[in-house]
Amino acid sequence: MGCGLRIAKKRRLERGISMRSVSLMILVLVAMSTGTVFAQSSGQFVITNEYNDPPPGVSRFSLIGTYLGQFATGQSNGVVQMGSQVYVTRTWENRIDKYSTSGILKGSFDCVGMPQAVATLGGQLWVVSWNGFSVCGYTADGTGTTTKLIDSFSALAGITAGADGFLYITSYNSGNVYKWDPSPPSNAEILLHTVAGNPIGLAVDGSDVYVAGNSNGVIYKNGAQWASGLSEPRGMLIYNGKLYVCESATHKIQIFNLSDGSSAGFFGGTVPYLSIPMNMALVVPPAGTLFGTVTLEDYTGDKRLCAVQIELSQGGVVQRTEIVQLDSAGRYEIEGVASGTYDVSFKAAQSLKNVALFVNVPEGGSAECNITLANGDSDGNNDVNNNDVNTVLKNMSN
Repeated sequence: MGCGLRIAKKRRLERGISMRSVSLMILVLVAMSTGTVFAQSSGQFVITNEYNDPPPGVSRFSLIGTYLGQFATGQSNGVVQMGSQVYVTRTWENRIDKYSTSGILKGSFDCVGMPQAVATLGGQLWVVSWNGFSVCGYTADGTGTTTKLIDSFSALAGITAGADGFLYITSYNSGNVYKWDPSPPSNAEILLHTVAGNPIGLAVDGSDVYVAGNSNGVIYKNGAQWASGLSEPRGMLIYNGKLYVCESATHKIQIFNLSDGSSAGFFGGTVPYLSIPMNMALVVPPAGTLFGTVTLEDYTGDKRLCAVQIELSQGGVVQRTEIVQLDSAGRYEIEGVASGTYDVSFKAAQSLKNVALFVNVPEGGSAECNITLANGDSDGNNDVNNNDVNTVLKNMSN
């Protein structure tokens, strides 16, 4: 049973297991019942900026508003994640750039008429055109599929997708807010309401539609004033019960509680971390898999009875802890690992801890990490000392 210490007089150990070994195994089984511990956030905010002097480019922030550095260079407008790619509209270049979720440029494609905001629905990208008065659909590789003319002669500024399968669109000059079902594309757009203040950004929460009036600093909810006093609000995002608003004139992201419209603070406000923020997206790296084989020295029993504690650390801080059960060949697998580089430690009952350094788990991919664990730590303190020798001698005498 378990990872018992193999000694010369193996036949004595086969007759029974010391109470200490039983206690250790009970502790491991109890730990298994507690499940997985996550200490790492599941994503980050990626925020586009209109100006590039000083050059903030596309900024990245943690979910609590800590600046994490540049995601990409250059001024830009819309941003959205679709699958394992992040798409950024380059308005003045009439193109869209696509990146990995870690900010590596993966390619570009041309699009119609000064692309502004971008949304994803039905496995496609939907882009509003500032001077083309249209919504254009694209596949993940940039192949155009649909062009829908909406509100002729009024610049389209914002777009988002609702859970109801509709796209929601703002028209800057007319103040109109539309919804449109793109399947099939021939469906007519529906005018929801008209608001003042040159609407740009918008966000949808169930049946509630929030719209930012850029020139009057008002946030509208279903056409009625909901919050005011902002300085040139633009793109918006709903996350975790809060509305995040790009306040371009102050270089901030203002936060409001959806429950009552009260302020929940802000982050940013420092150039060049943010310089005229335009739009933002929640970007979540595709989960990866860590797998491999644990070799247990001096152990010939059933490896399926061995539980191994695995810790993934970054910068000395444990990000995730798993208690895994090996298969008959000593193999393990951990799914849903956030991409990144980890130091991975392994510890089994009565084995010494061993650490594999700089294990890179790629976005949406897998990493193999094999390890060998030396036997001999009978008291569980990750050291072989007199206590362990005394335990061996006690087992030999039984």
